[in-house]
Amino acid sequence: MYNRKVILNGKSMIANAQIALDLGYLNIPPDTWHKIDALKTLADHQIVMITTGSQGEPMSALSRMAANEHKHFQIKKGDTIVLSSK
Repeated sequence: MYNRKVILNGKSMIANAQIALDLGYLNIPPDTWHKIDALKTLADHQIVMITTGSQGEPMSALSRMAANEHKHFQIKKGDTIVLSSK
């Protein structure tokens, strides 16, 4: 529908998604799930990132993004961040 590429970020997020794929609980269409290195070649409007850290853990991927300390990704003006927290 939106034709975006999905990038999972955070060790636990990637590991759990891979387990779900392997067990058949998660179905991702071909050419949808990309590694974080794809950020170099994709335009911002082509990406949705799902990341860990919505609880505010100091070294989580989202905390590093918010502090502009993530090595692959920076939050930019106009980005939308949706939190799903306990």
